[in-house]
Amino acid sequence: MPPPVKSNENIPRQSRGSEADSEFANQSTDQLVERSIKIHQTWGQEAPGIGVALCQERARISQHLLTRSLSEAQQIFATTSYIDAISLIDSLNVSSKMKIQDTRKSLLEIDQKYCSHNNRDIAAKANLAIVLAPLYDFMATGTPEQAAQFESEYRLRLMKIAQNSSP
Repeated sequence: MPPPVKSNENIPRQSRGSEADSEFANQSTDQLVERSIKIHQTWGQEAPGIGVALCQERARISQHLLTRSLSEAQQIFATTSYIDAISLIDSLNVSSKMKIQDTRKSLLEIDQKYCSHNNRDIAAKANLAIVLAPLYDFMATGTPEQAAQFESEYRLRLMKIAQNSSP
C-alpha cells in the first residue's frame, strides 16, 4: 500500500470549513470517527430533510478529519465516508425532490478526484457513487434515457467497483 498522504488537497473545502474546524477542533480523531459512524448508522431512520442534514454533517466531519495527521486506515475511512455522505445527499435530494443545489457538482468532483484513486476501496466507493446517480434519476423519473445512462455507467465502472476489498 502507498504511504499515508498528509494532505487534504483532494477534499473540497466548503465555505463553512472554518466553522467546522472550530466545531470539531476540540474533539479527538476517535471521537469524530465515532460520530461519523453513528451518523452512518442512524441517518436513514430520520425524515429525508434530517437525513440530508446528518449526511452533510458527516461530510464536514470527513473533510475536517482529512486536515489532520491520520493513519492510512483513518484516511481511507474519512475519504470513503465523505464519498458515501455526498452520494446519500444526492440520493435523498433526487428521491425526495428537494431541489438542493450542486449535489451533482459534488459528485462530479468525486468522479474527477477519486474514481481513479490508487486505493481500490476509495476508487470503488467513488465509482459506485457515480453509477448510483443515474439509477436514482431513473427511479424518480422512469425514463428510458436514465435507464440507459445507468447501464452505460455500470458497464464502464463495474470492474473498479468490484475491486472493493471492504466487507
